[in-house]
Amino acid sequence: MRRLSKIEKLRQMGWSKNDLLELFQEVADIVFSSNHQICQKTKKEVINDFFLDLGFRLTDGGVIILKKMLMHCLDDNNPNLNFKRELYPPIIEETGLEYETVRSRAREALYDTFKYPTELGKTIFSRSIQKKGYPTIKEFILESYDYLKRILPEDG
Repeated sequence: MRRLSKIEKLRQMGWSKNDLLELFQEVADIVFSSNHQICQKTKKEVINDFFLDLGFRLTDGGVIILKKMLMHCLDDNNPNLNFKRELYPPIIEETGLEYETVRSRAREALYDTFKYPTELGKTIFSRSIQKKGYPTIKEFILESYDYLKRILPEDG
C-alpha cells in the first residue's frame, strides 16, 4: 500500500492550490524569521559561539584575553596590529596584569584547548596543528579574524 504525501492528504481534504500556496508562504515566513534571528546575533555572541565551537572554556582567564584581543582586531578591522605596542597595552590596562602574564595565560589557553582540537579547530588551524600541535597567539588571532570576517554580518 502506497503512503500518501502530506500534500496529497491536504488535497483529499479539499485544499486548493491557493490554500497550499498560502501554507507554503506561512512556512517560508517562519523559516525566514528563524534565520533572521540567527543573523541578528551580536558580534560578542558570534565570538562566544566561535570559542565554544573550538572547545574553549569561556571563563578561563586566558580565553578572556584571547577574546579581547580578537575583538580589538575586529573593531579596528585589522588583524595585523603590532601586538606589543597596540594589542597588549589595552588588555594590560584593563586587567592590571603584567605583559608576560597576559601572554602566558593566552598561550596556556591555546595549549589546553588544542590538546584535543575540535573539528572546527582542525579545519581552521590545520597548518599550525600539523606544525607544532597548536597555533601561536598571532596565528590564532590571524586565522580567527579571517574566519570571523567571513561569518559576521557586514555591520557586525
